Amino acid sequence: ALQHYGINALTAIIESSEGLLQLPILQHCHHQVVAFWRGIGGRQLLIETLRAQHCHIIDMTLYQRVKPVYSVQHCHNILARAAKVPCWVIISSEFSFKNWYALFAQHLTQFHYLVLGDRVTQLVLDQLPQEKIEVRTLNRLDALTIKTALLHHKA
Repeated sequence: ALQHYGINALTAIIESSEGLLQLPILQHCHHQVVAFWRGIGGRQLLIETLRAQHCHIIDMTLYQRVKPVYSVQHCHNILARAAKVPCWVIISSEFSFKNWYALFAQHLTQFHYLVLGDRVTQLVLDQLPQEKIEVRTLNRLDALTIKTALLHHKA
C-alpha cells in the first residue's frame, strides 16, 4: 500500500526495536531525521540508541497503552482451560509481559510462551522457572511463524 504512494518501506527481519536497529538505514543515521509514531513509553531502546548516534528524532506519541480490564471470572476460565490442554501465550513486548505477569503471577507456569525477540525472551526467562515451561523466541508474529513454532512443541 505504501508503494502506491511512492513510499519505499523497509521491514525488519525481527519485528522488534532490536530488529529495527539492525536495519542498515538506522545503523548510520547520524544527523538524519527519524520519525516515530508510538505509544507513550514505547520504543525507548530504539529512541535512546538513535539519539546516542546523534539522529534527530521526531517523536509523535499517539496513544497510551493500558492494561486490559479482565474480570476475575475471565481469568478463572483461562486457568481452567490451561489445566486441561497446553496453552500458549504470545508475548509481543515487555509491556504485554508485565500485564500478563500482573494478571497471572501465581499461575505463570501453567502456560507456555511464544515471545517476540531475544530481549523480551530474556525478560520472560528471568521471571519464570524454566524447568516447568517452554519458552520459544519468535522473530515475527505472522500466522505461519506462530503455527510453525506450535507444531514443534515438545509433547
